[in-house]
Amino acid sequence: MNFPSALIDALRQFVSHTPLALWAIAIAVFTAAELVTRQRVPWQRRVVNLVNGSVVLLVIFVAGPLVAGTLHWLQGSLGYRPSFLLDRYVPFAPLAALIFLLAYDLGYYGFHRLQHAAPLLWRVHAVHHSETDLNATSYVRQHFLENVLQSFAVMVPLLMVVPVTPRTLAWVALISAMAQFFAHAALPIHFGPLSALFISPRLHRIHHSADRAESDSNYASMFPLWDVVFRTYRPPSPRPERTGLHSNERLLGIWPLLSSPFRRRRTTMA
Repeated sequence: MNFPSALIDALRQFVSHTPLALWAIAIAVFTAAELVTRQRVPWQRRVVNLVNGSVVLLVIFVAGPLVAGTLHWLQGSLGYRPSFLLDRYVPFAPLAALIFLLAYDLGYYGFHRLQHAAPLLWRVHAVHHSETDLNATSYVRQHFLENVLQSFAVMVPLLMVVPVTPRTLAWVALISAMAQFFAHAALPIHFGPLSALFISPRLHRIHHSADRAESDSNYASMFPLWDVVFRTYRPPSPRPERTGLHSNERLLGIWPLLSSPFRRRRTTMA
């Protein structure tokens, strides 16, 4: 085996089967915006988040076939072959992706609220809420199990009901990545009277507040409409909330982020 060729092939597989390129572009765009607007974020925090994000990507790469295999197994074992295909009714892929994401965000909203209510799920999700300096890298400050759990809890059931083509899924990945990194960026942006329609940094920052009275709100990842429907919507605040865990526990360094759910902690649920 030619080792350099094998390594290059492995890297190509990694790039094509993970959102690495999308994440890199989004981080670069919104980090540049933060620098232009002179937002002060410790570079050490950015580095830790990026290292953690590389672990998350590796787990996505490894777990991807398992998630896809589970979807195919469920379809086969249930004899379920849906005749409905969203792309047939909405041939414009970006629009089909937005419709799919609207449905996905409803499922995510429910799962996200469960993460804040169920102790075992909160142990994993608390890693993301430990961020005290929200910035363009904060989205990847999540435990490596977070994305896997979301895939099984939300994406697989949704694809059983609302299947889409790979082209539309590519648009879903692009739009979702840009929205998530934008929402976590250290930018003083919101959409005023239209804030209930689409996520913004000032709106999402409220959910990351260290004050529980504020953070029990804005659970939707892209469309705050679901928060409006279920009465958990909180409009953007004129002041920047202090972010982090309610217990004021700090998770500093890569090892605390990776090991946090598996050890005894004093973190209270959000």
